[in-house]
Amino acid sequence: MIPSIKMPLGFRAAGINSGARRYRPDFALVISDQPCTAVGTFTKNTLKASPVRYNMARLPAENIRAVVCNSGHANVGTGVKGDEDNLVLAQKTAHSMGIDESEMLVASTGVVGERIPLDTLISALPSLERSLGDTINNFSLAIMTTDLVPKFRTQTVSLAKGEITFTGASKGSGMIHPNMGTMLGFIFCDAWVDKDWAQELLREIIDDTFNMISVDGETSTHTRTCVRCLV
Repeated sequence: MIPSIKMPLGFRAAGINSGARRYRPDFALVISDQPCTAVGTFTKNTLKASPVRYNMARLPAENIRAVVCNSGHANVGTGVKGDEDNLVLAQKTAHSMGIDESEMLVASTGVVGERIPLDTLISALPSLERSLGDTINNFSLAIMTTDLVPKFRTQTVSLAKGEITFTGASKGSGMIHPNMGTMLGFIFCDAWVDKDWAQELLREIIDDTFNMISVDGETSTHTRTCVRCLV
């Protein structure tokens, strides 16, 4: 039996089936109680998915509240319509959660060249909000594509002024190659960090971890790792 993995203090997560995929969760969300420092690293593929370019324009930041992710449709190679779909999903999710669109990040993973099922996802937002809880398990299931098992971990560190919890989830099976292909990775923690220092540290860590992995020599059009820390 897979144990329940708790989110850090101040974070809630959800993962549901929106109807876009037939047999497994496909719509995921993490939201924080207050604005967060957020940083990220991204694929170096010249062709970047709409959500990748959307997130790159916003990070690093100190005002992020939520990240929404759909699986099954990567929203890459979809042109202007793909950018519009991504923006609408960010706006509708933000409105549903009572936050501003500028506080949203978006991730999509799945089949290349297909637009996201926007109407289906928007219709599922109330169910996604009702499913929010204090564990990351369903979120990790909903971001999977060809993965055979969910991937998540938590670690609590004791410091002089108290404890800090890190909880993360990732997905990726094939097309894994240095420069962030084709992984999605999310790390959440309940400690304040400076965004510039966090961005520098993330790049350093990624070079010694994710960018040391290769499965089939292919980089991806829609991959990134984001770290979000509670302010």
